[in-house]
Amino acid sequence: MRKLCILVSVMALMAAPCRVVGQARGVAAGADNVDDGMDEWLRMPVRRLHPERAATGERTKKNNSDKKQYKYNGHRYVPQKSAEQRAADAREKAHLDSLLAIDYTLPDYSSLFPTRLTWKDEPVKESREQLISSFNSTDLDGETRYVPKDVTLGNDTNALFFYFDVKNRRPQSLRLRAQYYADDPLGIEKLKFVIDGFDYYFTPSAVKKGSDAYNRYWENFDICLSSRDKDLVYALAHCSWARVTYIGDRGFNHVKILSKEQIKDFYNTLQLYRVMGGKL
Repeated sequence: MRKLCILVSVMALMAAPCRVVGQARGVAAGADNVDDGMDEWLRMPVRRLHPERAATGERTKKNNSDKKQYKYNGHRYVPQKSAEQRAADAREKAHLDSLLAIDYTLPDYSSLFPTRLTWKDEPVKESREQLISSFNSTDLDGETRYVPKDVTLGNDTNALFFYFDVKNRRPQSLRLRAQYYADDPLGIEKLKFVIDGFDYYFTPSAVKKGSDAYNRYWENFDICLSSRDKDLVYALAHCSWARVTYIGDRGFNHVKILSKEQIKDFYNTLQLYRVMGGKL
């Protein structure tokens, strides 16, 4: 047993130098690797800060220093602005003040929009002589009939107009006459007027109908107007534009745009009627 222990001790002593040599070699190898890494780092190009970044860094340092100084003095830190920044702030403030000084109240545009025309007792501007030149006058059994020159009473033409008769120098009722003449019967029930964008309706009490030898159909009515029709009469005489729709009883309608001449005839007839003493 004693011999065995001595043998193990001897073997341990022989292995120890080998481990020391291995460790020494490892340290040397590590030193070589460190030297190689240092050389590679030294060979890398030098990275310098961009001038703007460098300037930003300097400003940051200065601001931090100013903050510390103000903090030490017991004041609130307020960054210092250059003269150019103060001038730019002044211009911006002046611009904002000018915008705030503007009156943004919306103007009243209601007078520019069309309104529904209703009857007005306005004085007639034209004289009897000025108005009567636009009419044909016909004597009928002691009465004189005034009809606009550019319309014809009859069954074979389309028309829509005012006219009136004068008896013993006194105008009789103002009348509305409508004449429809076409290839198809309509069966007029009522008229829908769109005058300056507003609707007006008129229902005739009696409509005459017939046809001619050419297989064409005619329909017309001739109605005395009253005070109930004042708004329609005034609107037709004073409008800017108008459209009339003849509404039929068979599901068909006939639409007609009134011309400037027709509107002018409505106006002249109404004014001549009033100049001669007529009243609705």
